[in-house]
Amino acid sequence: MSNYFHWIPKLFKSQFATTLLAATASALLAAIALPPYQFGWIAFLSFIPLYLRLLGNPRGWWFAGWWYNVVFNLLAVHWVSANSGTSEELAFFSYIAMVLYLSFRNSIFFWLAGFIAKRLSTIWGLLVVTFGYAGFEWLVSHGELGFPWTITALPLVSLDAPLLFVAVGGVWLLGTYLLCVNGLIAYSIAKKNWRILLVVPVLIIAPYFIHRTTPPHNILLRVGVIQTSIDPESKWANDPFYTVDRAISLSRELLPQKPDFIVWPETAVPFYLHARIGHRERLQNLIDTLDIPVIAGAQHYLRDGEEILTYNAVFVLKPRRMGGIDSTFYAKRWLVPLGERIPFQWLVPSLHNVNLGQAEFTPGPRELPLEIPTQYGIIKVGTPVCYESIFPQMGAMFADGGVQLLANVTNDAWYDHTNEKPQHANLFLPRAVEVSVPLVRSANTGVSGWIDAAGRWQDRMPDIAPMAKVYTIPIAREPVRRIGSYPWWGAVSLFSFLGVLVYALLNRRKLVSR
Repeated sequence: MSNYFHWIPKLFKSQFATTLLAATASALLAAIALPPYQFGWIAFLSFIPLYLRLLGNPRGWWFAGWWYNVVFNLLAVHWVSANSGTSEELAFFSYIAMVLYLSFRNSIFFWLAGFIAKRLSTIWGLLVVTFGYAGFEWLVSHGELGFPWTITALPLVSLDAPLLFVAVGGVWLLGTYLLCVNGLIAYSIAKKNWRILLVVPVLIIAPYFIHRTTPPHNILLRVGVIQTSIDPESKWANDPFYTVDRAISLSRELLPQKPDFIVWPETAVPFYLHARIGHRERLQNLIDTLDIPVIAGAQHYLRDGEEILTYNAVFVLKPRRMGGIDSTFYAKRWLVPLGERIPFQWLVPSLHNVNLGQAEFTPGPRELPLEIPTQYGIIKVGTPVCYESIFPQMGAMFADGGVQLLANVTNDAWYDHTNEKPQHANLFLPRAVEVSVPLVRSANTGVSGWIDAAGRWQDRMPDIAPMAKVYTIPIAREPVRRIGSYPWWGAVSLFSFLGVLVYALLNRRKLVSR
């Protein structure tokens, strides 16, 4: 019988087995480092097995990168399969499709880096992976299929000190910093040059000794945040004022604390605000009883000739003495592919007619922040809706409009009791550091709270509980925008990678790995 299995020892000594084990080990370590687990520091070791495999042989880089991404994404986005807003079968199919898409997309980079390693050297390949991957991540974060959720920097955003890199070069520089630490350790092990390891503790510890100042402020804004904690199915099954009445009731609890305005979650007003005249009048009367402005998610539509454009929007609900509910709104621009819109309709317009159960919203036409009347005058608030908060481009867009505060309105109740909620909340943190403004977050079932301009959580409400709090938030009349809000490092990283790739294409000599 043993003759039939004589190949097994050879298999475990093969390059294929080495690649499989190294990529799997790195993926497992990287997944453990993700929120909500308190092991972000493991990310400083997570890429070492993969790096050692890449340094060992310039061949098979595509498979190494692909398998790493398959295992990592299976663990990192498993919450997609728990989507309570669809059937179990469709949720599982969406999960597998997302894993395959993200894994194939990211493996393209490793294929190109492997080509460079074979044409030039494994050291060149290592440098490309370390300093070029951020540029690739920045590139694929754009477009209708952009999804900067599983970025390299994600494990570090919950650690305070490394956010210093975000202020300088955004999340893309933070990811490069992480890969540099892993690359140095792997290189010192591969070359048995232990003196290089002396640099690593300095790289990890140094940010903790750099004094970080909170941006200057001259206004203490009192912002009310509501966490309605309503089952999303009930929101649409019951009378639309089932949700509104809960938000109004919680808002009234805050009135003795005299907030300047209050923030409600995404689609807290679950009807077309400017189409349902009776509903709007009833809502206006309720807002008048509060007598302060409310930022609230609501449905909206506009007519474009014969076409009706629907939006996942945010409005400022003002009492009549301040002008009442008007037509000014912000609408979500980055829509969830297949969940909120069929992508690539600009290329194939007939895709608009495909019905997979999606909401089929239109990307929002307005980019400017909402203007909220307060005792301090008009305060400009940027309102990224739901998963828009994970896009660095969103913070930069609002910074162009002179935003003084970012308020993420979202509904993560579809993924209660999963890792989606803490990951989503933590991915919002870098926006504070990039744009140099504080953040508030109003989520239907959590995570709600506020984050200071240095990217630190100041308060988080308990999950899945109706809550209402007033936060005293320091803001600036004229915020000073940080360089990290500009994608300069992503661009430098991308063009450096492309430059080396072009050089490898022109260089026909296949050099020996060194």
